[in-house]
Amino acid sequence: MRSESTAKKMQATQTIEGWIRESEENRRAFHRDDFILDTTESICAYMEEKGISKAQLAERLGKSRSFVSQVLNGHRNMTLETLAEISYALNLKLKVQFDDREWQDSDRREDVSITKLHQARLKGLELFS
Repeated sequence: MRSESTAKKMQATQTIEGWIRESEENRRAFHRDDFILDTTESICAYMEEKGISKAQLAERLGKSRSFVSQVLNGHRNMTLETLAEISYALNLKLKVQFDDREWQDSDRREDVSITKLHQARLKGLELFS
């Protein structure tokens, strides 16, 4: 017997998969949000590993803690310039790597992985940006 939580997760997964298949615009939004989440999660994981707070990063950047929080929470657009400044402030070399698209034929894709971003949205954040 499935728990109520498992059933809700399965229903939410089906909802997101259906939403992604609905249109090119939805697939583009999913792809964009997934990239933003991967980037900000990588930065936050590195900061946590090194014991660097948002306040310390803000100081290194010469920006407010609010700005850093908004960028890392995905509430403010992170430009390539800001990303380069963050990598410099964290003493990281920034590399961009492109791989073949995960879903060349999105309409026929049967299995859409649900990322942490979409799982987080299911927990109360805006579901579709």
